[in-house]
Amino acid sequence: MKKIFIIVSLIFVSNMIFAQRVSELSPTMIVWNLDGNKKASLSKGRYGVKFRDSLSLDVYFSEQTYQRFKNKNVKFEFRWYYYLSTTKSMMYVDKGKHLTALQNGSLFVNSTQKNLKPGWWEVQIYTNYDNALLEIARTTKFQIMISK
Repeated sequence: MKKIFIIVSLIFVSNMIFAQRVSELSPTMIVWNLDGNKKASLSKGRYGVKFRDSLSLDVYFSEQTYQRFKNKNVKFEFRWYYYLSTTKSMMYVDKGKHLTALQNGSLFVNSTQKNLKPGWWEVQIYTNYDNALLEIARTTKFQIMISK
């Protein structure tokens, strides 16, 4: 009985250690951008979207958030995954993305991909600020269904 307890405890602790961490940086908005001129919410992306050329995931931060990390060299990494039936394959990694200031004082970072094949896609965004995933509305995996 004692051995079973130790094994279960080790499994539980190892899962906690390797769980994906959530970043302290909190974006104010994350949206899909279709062909550079049409925006779609994260929830609309799950129902399927059509576009001609390019798809990007745009992430916006407030100026207050920027004040917390402005003296650090913060970079973002976008990982694009494609679902093949029941398995997930990493297709693209967009590394070293920096923030861009907008006229309204907010900040912006994005990742754009072209000629994506139809199907389910997922994007995860890592930051080197605290080596963790960005999260909005308790979501760290941003999924989209691309229709033909």
